[in-house]
Amino acid sequence: MLIKNLLPIVVFLLLPSLCLAESKISSKDSAYCEQNSINIISCLISKQGDTKTPLNKAYDKVYKTISYDNSLQIALEKSQIEWVKLRNEQCSLEAEIYGRQADQYLIEQTCLNYLNKQRTLYLNSVETAN
Repeated sequence: MLIKNLLPIVVFLLLPSLCLAESKISSKDSAYCEQNSINIISCLISKQGDTKTPLNKAYDKVYKTISYDNSLQIALEKSQIEWVKLRNEQCSLEAEIYGRQADQYLIEQTCLNYLNKQRTLYLNSVETAN
């Protein structure tokens, strides 16, 4: 029973480290909040804005780059809409699985920030491929 109760806390504390280990996100990136931050909730909220702006800019850049082909733009729009749905569902599920009532919001915000950053990296790579 003790292990089951500690699992969400351990996952929450290790989640940023695990995410950082598998990506190009460093502790200086805007998607990262220090684990021992006293104001981690306000940090995560502000960081979500920090990750949304580059995401929107990367999307707009790709959209403009493919302006020569309307069907590509439509495909990109659909892709982005579906990605947002997937991101939201994935983060909601992750919060439900690993979080207790008090820390579900923190887990969900950490997930949203991480996935926004990953999508930005992806869109930037698509933009540079053209």
